[in-house]
Amino acid sequence: MVYKKVFLFVLIMLFGICTGCKNYDSRAESINKITTKNKPQRIISLNISSDEILLDLVDKHRIIALSTNSADEQISSVVPKAKAIKVKLDLRTNVEKIYALKPD
Repeated sequence: MVYKKVFLFVLIMLFGICTGCKNYDSRAESINKITTKNKPQRIISLNISSDEILLDLVDKHRIIALSTNSADEQISSVVPKAKAIKVKLDLRTNVEKIYALKPD
């Protein structure tokens, strides 16, 4: 009985060691890289999380629209900054309205 437990333990350890020694190929991440010539100048954000980050990272003149939640004082921490952006869009906004704003 003891031998079976020891054998099972050794087998599990070998299995863990063999599967844990996998090489990681970092080239797979670089295949899907997107590059642009210029920085985006007309930016739209449809998510409150990206609104908050975007308003701190980018000049407000480059932002053409934010999510409707950015102006909600109950859930947004950037209401004063968001008031400077006039256009507010919902996640359910149709693609034609977004395309009409001509984002980058």
